[in-house]
Amino acid sequence: MIIELHSFIIIVILELIVQESNFEILVVDDEELIVNSLGKFLERKGFSVTLESSGNRALDVVRAKKIDLILADVRMPDGDGIYLLEQIKMIPDCPKLMFITGYSDLTNEELIEKGALHVFPKPIDRQKILLKLKEHFQISL
Repeated sequence: MIIELHSFIIIVILELIVQESNFEILVVDDEELIVNSLGKFLERKGFSVTLESSGNRALDVVRAKKIDLILADVRMPDGDGIYLLEQIKMIPDCPKLMFITGYSDLTNEELIEKGALHVFPKPIDRQKILLKLKEHFQISL
């Protein structure tokens, strides 16, 4: 009971921190339902969100505006998540990237070794994604 209350208090404090900030999240997935529902969820939690359906389009966004973090599917047509990760690492002050994946040729450990901050399995757990984002941005504050 005390641990649950402690966790609840931490979540409330982190939500207040996020609401006071204006972190820009780029969500990239070729599945329209996933990208739209995750985008709306993150906006309700106080993040600014940009949505894209391919790695190539996401790369254009990263080059055009400041993005604080990318949530991207690993497998997509027209520039997959691995390609996106490799390309953004060449950009000065590049955003961190977290993967969302149903399947990949690489293990989670290999994706992290390549530079991903975290890997979330599909079907997505929005609360776990939210907690990891808040954890990441609290460190950045």
